[in-house]
Amino acid sequence: MKKRLIKLLNLTTSNYDGECLNAIKAANAVLNENNMVWEDFFNDSYLLKKISKLEREIITLKTKTVRSITVKEKIEICLDSIPGSKFLNSIYESYEKYGRLTDRQREVLEEIYNEL
Repeated sequence: MKKRLIKLLNLTTSNYDGECLNAIKAANAVLNENNMVWEDFFNDSYLLKKISKLEREIITLKTKTVRSITVKEKIEICLDSIPGSKFLNSIYESYEKYGRLTDRQREVLEEIYNEL
């Protein structure tokens, strides 16, 4: 869980506000699933002080309105985390061409995404 949260927090450095917001909402959902709050995760006030003002504002967003991350967003998040992946590039191209993935492609994408 900690590794996944760190990877999601790293996605908040993106130049795209939507991607940052989706990443932090996904991180908040992981915390909620584990009955945790950010203080439990960081448990060090020094680290909390190091988070930028923008990141602190994003962290305080309510997760009640978290929407599902689309397949395309999952592919993009995975590509950002594993640049140069031939498999991820191929399913991105397939998704762009056909607007969907095969069941097997979707399964493997979910496995990769859940490991981030």
